[in-house]
Amino acid sequence: MLALGPWVQDCIRMMDSDGAYAHFKFSGELDDQPSLDMQVFDAIRSVWCELRNKDMEAKFGKNSLSNHKR
Repeated sequence: MLALGPWVQDCIRMMDSDGAYAHFKFSGELDDQPSLDMQVFDAIRSVWCELRNKDMEAKFGKNSLSNHKR
């Protein structure tokens, strides 16, 4: 688990509050990033998004956005 710490920290630094990549570790665009790095970051991001979704569901109720009336 300790070996993942730096990967998790880097991934969280690159994401915005919605979980989208706002920055990259290396200069350039997404296609310029090392594929192994992005595979690891995508796996971390996936778990982060799942946890964030659970947190929002607990806070605001399940499917609260889809039940919003316009």
